Formats: sequence, C-alpha cells, structure tokens
Amino acid sequence: MRSLLSEWCDFCEDRAVFDKSHFLGLLKAHSSSEEIRRIFSCFPSSEELVDRAERVLASGDMEKSLYLLPRVKVGEGELIRLGWEWLKEGKGDRFI
Repeated sequence: MRSLLSEWCDFCEDRAVFDKSHFLGLLKAHSSSEEIRRIFSCFPSSEELVDRAERVLASGDMEKSLYLLPRVKVGEGELIRLGWEWLKEGKGDRFI
C-alpha cells in the first residue's frame, strides 16, 4: 500500500490526480523533519515553509486528536494570529 506522502509527491509532480482534500491528514501522518522537507519541496519558498511547519508542529500535540492542540495555554488571539500567518503563506499556491 502506498503512503500518503508518496501520493503527495506524485500529485506534486503531476504523475497522479487527487482531490486536494485527499491530503488533509498529510502532516499528521508524516511529521518528521525529513517528511516535512519532502512535503514542501515542490514550493518555491520551501525552506521558509519547512521552518514554519516545524514551529507549528513543535508547539502542539496531535495525540488522540485530528487537530493540533496547543501544548501550553495561549490566548485565542495568539492562536488566530499564528493560524493566519500559516494560511497567508499558501496564498496563491495551487494547493490551497
């Protein structure tokens, strides 16, 4: 069985067609440093995206949850600011 990461790589290299929603769990299933580098390698600003993704993933916990949960209690405003920063980086990319 193929991994979600290999399907993502094929999608990025136009070797396969998937609905974008197919990759919703990509970072949950593949969150090691090496895997994150592979995930973002097809983007022009991949190093910056890797840094941001690693910071976000390091600041939360995904155990027993489909979504990233904060490790420390922070205000709603800070979570919204961090989420907005994460989303605006993808603006204009074909995947978002």
